[in-house]
Amino acid sequence: MNAHIFWWLVFLSVVKNVFSYQDNPFILEKTQLKAVKDSCVHIKCKPKSADISVEGADWLWLKDEIRTGEHGFTGTVVYSSNESKWPVSSLFKNRVNFSDFSLTSQRTHQSEQFCNILICGLTTNDSGSYSLRFFGKSEKAKWMTNPAANLTVVDNLCPITFEEPPEVLDSEKVTLTCSTLHTCPSNLRIDSSSGKLSQSSGQAKSISYSFPTSWRDDGREFSCQTSDNKNKYLIKKVRLTVKLAPKDESGDITLHVKEGEYVGRICTHPDADSSTKFHWLKNGQWYSDGASLKIVSVKESDSGYYNCKSNIPGTSGSRKVFIDVSYKPEVEVQMKWQNPDRSFKYVEEGDQITLECVVKRSKPQPHSFSWFRQSSFLPLHIGQTYKLRVKPEDRGYYSCIATNSVGSGYSKEYHLDVQFKPRSTMFLLGADKYKTKLNSNISFVCHTIANPKPLYSWYYYKKTDPSDWTILAGNERELELKPVQREDEACYVCNATNTIGAGSHSQPACIQVLFPPTNVLLSMDTKVREGQLITVTCTAESFPPADFTLDMSSNRNPESLEIAFSQSSDESNVFNHTFNATLAHEASYSCTASNSEGQQTSNQTKLEVEYSPKDVKVEAQPGSVVVENQPFSLDCSFHSNPPITSLTWMKKTNDSREMTVSSERRFSVKSASPSDCGWYSCSATNDVGTEKSQPVQITVHYAPKQTTIIEGEEQLHDGKHFVTLICSSLSDPPATYVWYKKKGNKKISSGNNLTVFSDQAGEYYCVAENEIGQRLSAPIRMFDRSIAAVKLLLIVPIFAFIVLVIFLLYRLRRNKLLQEKTMNTPVGSDFVGDNGNNCDKPLHDCSADTDTAEGQVEVSLLQATFRSNPGQQEAKGDSVPSDDD
Repeated sequence: MNAHIFWWLVFLSVVKNVFSYQDNPFILEKTQLKAVKDSCVHIKCKPKSADISVEGADWLWLKDEIRTGEHGFTGTVVYSSNESKWPVSSLFKNRVNFSDFSLTSQRTHQSEQFCNILICGLTTNDSGSYSLRFFGKSEKAKWMTNPAANLTVVDNLCPITFEEPPEVLDSEKVTLTCSTLHTCPSNLRIDSSSGKLSQSSGQAKSISYSFPTSWRDDGREFSCQTSDNKNKYLIKKVRLTVKLAPKDESGDITLHVKEGEYVGRICTHPDADSSTKFHWLKNGQWYSDGASLKIVSVKESDSGYYNCKSNIPGTSGSRKVFIDVSYKPEVEVQMKWQNPDRSFKYVEEGDQITLECVVKRSKPQPHSFSWFRQSSFLPLHIGQTYKLRVKPEDRGYYSCIATNSVGSGYSKEYHLDVQFKPRSTMFLLGADKYKTKLNSNISFVCHTIANPKPLYSWYYYKKTDPSDWTILAGNERELELKPVQREDEACYVCNATNTIGAGSHSQPACIQVLFPPTNVLLSMDTKVREGQLITVTCTAESFPPADFTLDMSSNRNPESLEIAFSQSSDESNVFNHTFNATLAHEASYSCTASNSEGQQTSNQTKLEVEYSPKDVKVEAQPGSVVVENQPFSLDCSFHSNPPITSLTWMKKTNDSREMTVSSERRFSVKSASPSDCGWYSCSATNDVGTEKSQPVQITVHYAPKQTTIIEGEEQLHDGKHFVTLICSSLSDPPATYVWYKKKGNKKISSGNNLTVFSDQAGEYYCVAENEIGQRLSAPIRMFDRSIAAVKLLLIVPIFAFIVLVIFLLYRLRRNKLLQEKTMNTPVGSDFVGDNGNNCDKPLHDCSADTDTAEGQVEVSLLQATFRSNPGQQEAKGDSVPSDDD
């Protein structure tokens, strides 16, 4: 076993003797008791502690105790060890006895006496609660049994009356009579020590037994009980007294009695009268006058031969009675050295001794011996001698018990004083689990088991260097630190020395000083780019380790916002918080360290986050819809850190390609035209990156342009020729169309299609109109044959001219390719006439030509589609009413 653990157990053994009474050492074996009227009840108490001192103590048993106040009580006193202070109630006077237990030691006997009581002659009024109160010598040794014992007394169905027989003379007849209630369901019987004498039968509830007496029946005990009785306290007993007359008989009588018992004899004679005188002799010498010999408490010195004589002539005296007195042992404890050369006056650790239970007087001689220490209930050793190799824990008070057939004799306590070198154990007062607050007061107590008294030494060392011990001034048992500072945090050790030797060092008591956080520091980068990983580190000095809270506040959110929390798990007092920086993290940061002793907050550190332009937007003024020839502007809004280095405006063309149109912060157009419509976006660039806005569509509203009439092919229906005319223009918003006949400018139809039959010859024109303005087309003459001939004459030369131009161009290109000097890329024209504006179509070039001259017709690959069926033609559009023109 580890040496420190061993001495700790030794210390606990010593402390146990001092503090073992802190808990109530008594507990009742049974708390629910039931007894029969006229019988007895045994209230048993089971001690929980092996060491109970009753020296100088008082105790009492109470019935139906009631507490009054914090320490007061009232109740019926059943038994009291101090009747002058707590007198016993008349209801229980002479009814309460100590229980009959096998005894151990003198102190144990006393504790059992008050811990176990026997109440006899029970009545139904005895039902109630019973409790023990103990008042020890010390103020703290005050207890009561809790819970109390609850007693219920029930009626006796067979109460027995057993008549006490009168005194009789030798050879005189005596009759014993026993009876019970007629309602008793059981039979009666009379017994003696020799066995059953008589038993009732049938309905008889009374029984008698008669017999002639002899001098041997004097003091004989008889009992009466029911035949099925199992309760010894319901047995009624009587004792027979037989008077002995002086006779000249040979032979002596031996009377065996125990010390302390009562001895009584009566001398009589048939011829005795009032003048007759008797006297008693002991061992032939006068002892007392009178017919009665009474020894209330017989002693060893009362042993001898007794006989009586009278003054009646002719009598020589009674035969002798030998009173043989037995008594329990009287013993004492003596110590002997096992080594005869040992001559010291004191016992030292390691000595070998023998404790002997010496019998001073005993009759008969003891048949058993038991040893006890510190009044323990449990025997320490069995035998007349007890051999020891002395250890410090063997010191104390020893007693022995010798037992014979009469009883047990108890020795006085023998004090065994063992001298040994110190064993030290340290106590720390004023600290909880070796932790103490800053500026508090604590003290170390060097609890030493030593004999004789020692001197003390104190040391301390730091945990960081356990080998560097520093001795402290003073040699007292107690070391005080007032007030405790951080530098007092160390491990403290005590040592004690006496004349026997120097003890071993105590186990170190290492204290930790509790103090609030100090030197709270926050460290982090102060400038990072968005998306970059950043670590915030908080440090502090504190014990216990601190919990850290990381807070941030910004212009957008002035209130402090907790963004991270760390609960301490070790003593490093370091907290790291890592995150990817975003614009939302641009703020001032502070760290708060807190523990059970207080808290402290670090200085604020500001974090600047650099980021590419954000929230890039295009804002159109006065709006995204502009009227032709009016000014408009586009603003590019954003925020960035650092500031932008460039800004670019882009416009999408009809082939979804973007073209740069400006690099100014604001893009302005003084006079809007249809060519300005399209999708505009801006891009902002700084050192971190580039961000592009969502495109914004600019729409230019203008009046109809290039209003023309497209003439379809002439068709036949029901024997009539007809032609479908289509009115086309460029405009935004889309235009509405109205048809007029030139003669009289008469409105004839609405819509962009018009069907003209051969019988409706004349000149027609259309008007295109929207909310911006209107435009007339050039008139067209329908079903005028002279004009058709003129057209034919014009078309043929033009066609021939076109063929010639194509041929010349082909020759020119061929020559250039052969010479490999230049390369010519043909330019295609892609125009689709539409009744509306192509600006409404995303990513499409919405530029429009300027107005043509009045009356000029411009047709570029326009197609009018008709379905033709020989014999059946259907014209689409409005038909023109008949005209006499």
